[in-house]
Amino acid sequence: MITEITKTILWNVEVLYIGTRQIIIEEIKEPGSLFGTEQRREEQAEAIRRITLALTPEQLEKLVFTEQMGSVWLALFPVDGIEKEETTGQAYDNIFD
Repeated sequence: MITEITKTILWNVEVLYIGTRQIIIEEIKEPGSLFGTEQRREEQAEAIRRITLALTPEQLEKLVFTEQMGSVWLALFPVDGIEKEETTGQAYDNIFD
């Protein structure tokens, strides 16, 4: 049985880039008409939010595994970082302790 838990898995990771990039999605639709084929273009802008982290291979494995199995949340801390603290994590059975 898999127990859902919230836990900090990466500490003091360097952020290399945070930003948003706009991409244009273009669809060409060709509805038929009495006099042949008519082309119509539809463009739609979509924002892609990106963050680039400097990770070791082991950190990358942890991040990818966590993203595939659940949700990933990011938090910003002071530039000089914070001291790593081992925690038990939070789950249904200990959230109110």
